[in-house]
Amino acid sequence: MKIKRLLIFLLTGLLTTEISARDREKEVRLSDRPLPVWKTVMKEGESAAEFTQEKKIIRLSGKFGYIRTQESFSDYRLFVEWRWVGEPTNSGIFVHLTEDKIWPACYECQLMAGRAGDLVNSGGTTSNERKINITNKVKKDHVVPRTGPSNEKPAGEWNRAEILCEGNNMLVYINGELQNKLTGLSSTRGAIGLQSEGGGIEFRNVVLIPLQYDDL
Repeated sequence: MKIKRLLIFLLTGLLTTEISARDREKEVRLSDRPLPVWKTVMKEGESAAEFTQEKKIIRLSGKFGYIRTQESFSDYRLFVEWRWVGEPTNSGIFVHLTEDKIWPACYECQLMAGRAGDLVNSGGTTSNERKINITNKVKKDHVVPRTGPSNEKPAGEWNRAEILCEGNNMLVYINGELQNKLTGLSSTRGAIGLQSEGGGIEFRNVVLIPLQYDDL
């Protein structure tokens, strides 16, 4: 009998951050792609001067905008490493991105300093958690705060996010610790983006692994 792994993750709160040999055969190394392959969206300015890449490390200057994949994805594990260039400020990882604008329709794994792991229902997307916030008249109902204390590393050190998207559910781990989840997503497929918002940030080892179901 095949059981979707996310159901087990939601029940146990456990997810290995290791990548198996079988997973490595399917991985898509997004950060290895040259920047011209990505779609660039900026509020103003020239992306060539603000978004750069060297030795498979992507650097975003902080000018408002983002880069995103040209293709759409669903049902995957996404690994992203990031570190701040100078003072920690604000950024994010976009998933299920379906409309280009500042800011896009998507779900954002917040990387804002001190708030990494918050989840943002952006551009009109919804989830069960957002609906609960609306019912309870939460001021920023589109933001679902992380569940644990901040576990980010100091500026200059690499952090790691893991985002598991399966069906209309999402789990987020920051540096190996479960920090958040969304259920009942209104959007389950879209591009993946890296946000530039406020200060310099670098990304590396952006790896997507399509989900596979195991017989249990």
